[in-house]
Amino acid sequence: MPPQTPAPGVVMLHGSEGGTEPFLPEFAAELSKQGFVVVTLCWFGCQGTPDRVLRVPLDRVTEVGNWLSEAPEVRGGVGLFGWSRGGEAAVLVTSLLADTKPYRAVAVHAPSDTIVASFDPKTQDSVFETSAQTGRTVPAPAWTWKGQDLFGEPTTDFRTPGPRIVVEKYPGPVYVSAGERDEIWEVGRSRRIVSARATVPSLVTQSHFWPGEGHVLSTASAAKQHAEIATFFKTHLAL
Repeated sequence: MPPQTPAPGVVMLHGSEGGTEPFLPEFAAELSKQGFVVVTLCWFGCQGTPDRVLRVPLDRVTEVGNWLSEAPEVRGGVGLFGWSRGGEAAVLVTSLLADTKPYRAVAVHAPSDTIVASFDPKTQDSVFETSAQTGRTVPAPAWTWKGQDLFGEPTTDFRTPGPRIVVEKYPGPVYVSAGERDEIWEVGRSRRIVSARATVPSLVTQSHFWPGEGHVLSTASAAKQHAEIATFFKTHLAL
């Protein structure tokens, strides 16, 4: 909890490393000291959650946001942060909602502008299944929304884009960050989020692309990024 409540809230989504790595709780503690009520949502890789990025219900992200926004300790709005696959989930769910409820602002690092397929951390590859429509072996979907599969990229090398995430449908402010030398997927995925939102003049989009940095930022750059994200949320989730 922050030093004083009620305060704005933030829901945080980890990436394909799963929810047991220390990075997200450490960043959550930083944001809490900055005056936010923070919830880290483990969406896979924890007890009671899937052990693979496979048909993960995005509805949970909405449910947690609604729950936090109604908590007596929270006032001033709720923000959503996600990194890597969590960043993809963040821009995807808010584009599907196309509303600032429950999330008034979104910050993402190294997201994707297209829907990515499932992922099994044991094999470091997608989960494959037979398509009922074609009979072909295809990557299974990573996400579901309101019970429906959201199929992603048809290959697992990140070279063939999946369905575009219509990020300009989300009307709230968005912060986008990425390393310019991202070795997991090309930084263009993040840049295209910024350019797509720029086609709608009323949308607020802030971005920082880090020269020489990869998918995971160096300690020095991460500290600067965390400060930027805290300022972003303070600006857009103010009491």
